[in-house]
Amino acid sequence: MDRAILKAAAHWHAQLCSGEASDADRKEWSDWLHAHPDHRLAWQRVESLQKLLQQLPVEPSTKALIAGSQQDTDRRRRTLLKGMTGFAIGGGAVWLAHRQMPWPQRFADYRTQIGERREWQLADGSRLLLNTATAVDVNFDEAQRLVRLHAGELLIETGKDSRPFFVRTAQGTMQAWGTRFVVRAQDDATLLTVLEHRVEAIPMQAHDARVLQAGEQVSFNAHRFDETVAVPTATADAWTRGLLIVAGWRLDRFVAEISRYRRDSLDCDPAVAGLHISGAFPIDDTDRALDALVMALPVRLTRREGGLWRLSPGMRVEPR
Repeated sequence: MDRAILKAAAHWHAQLCSGEASDADRKEWSDWLHAHPDHRLAWQRVESLQKLLQQLPVEPSTKALIAGSQQDTDRRRRTLLKGMTGFAIGGGAVWLAHRQMPWPQRFADYRTQIGERREWQLADGSRLLLNTATAVDVNFDEAQRLVRLHAGELLIETGKDSRPFFVRTAQGTMQAWGTRFVVRAQDDATLLTVLEHRVEAIPMQAHDARVLQAGEQVSFNAHRFDETVAVPTATADAWTRGLLIVAGWRLDRFVAEISRYRRDSLDCDPAVAGLHISGAFPIDDTDRALDALVMALPVRLTRREGGLWRLSPGMRVEPR
């Protein structure tokens, strides 16, 4: 059974036993439970494990349940003792924090929040760097190494290993050939950028494949590829160094990109959307990036009702 499904079942069990579940929560759980036979099987396993844990002495069962937890508050202990399993890492609090996210992202093996970047080294020596708001599952077995990108963007430097290395998104699969590359999951497409060596991409519902070399980029959906284009590799992985590097971008495109790193909302007045901008902007301090922007262009940054920030014509910046 898929590890993510087991983790999802465990989190649902923790939430329903926490004493904080609403009718809407129970309805959402029921929808999840009946969405796939594997969900029902995972739920049965969680309940069986809970019955087994209840037969243990209190002290050993508590230790088993909270092992690995970094935030064992009193409320979480109560939640764990009421129904959390050993593989339900993080407790019901994580469910509450991410309840608006699709469950594969909510319970992914590796995750970053908005504005966060993190790096991991995998068991085979591969290096995994996650950009803002990214969710990834990693499944290695004797036959292959598989990384599933559910949302966001990641850079991979593959380790030396005889097993083939794949990255899978909703649109298709990419196989690495001893390489360093970036994959970004967009709304209805996957953007692949090869930095070193080569990567083969295969759309999910197409029969053709395409091999990209270093310095090449392509966007594809489940059915077809767009045109392969050349890109500067230093620009493609600039986010790993905390930078957004742009050259002649329209302002509305820049706003859409910098917004990925902000928790508040930012948009662009159509009157200035066609202005062009070039430069290197810090993504770890987007306020400073916007300050630099208004110094370079005839625009001002204002806060509107509801907390929305807008770039509009002018030269004045309101205090943030």
